[in-house]
Amino acid sequence: MHLLVGDRDDSVSLRETAHAASRLPHARASLLAHTPHPIEQVDVACIAREVSDLAQRLSSGG
Repeated sequence: MHLLVGDRDDSVSLRETAHAASRLPHARASLLAHTPHPIEQVDVACIAREVSDLAQRLSSGG
């Protein structure tokens, strides 16, 4: 599982996201630059890169 939080998110902090990730098996947390909370405002290309990176790690056993 990969938890993402935006650096402009005022709903949840990176610390809270990292804590949640530490409580989930095999989870990690990442910070997205220039990203607010509402999904409608997220840079789709940024999310696509994160999903692609995660898929590559999972397919290589990471």
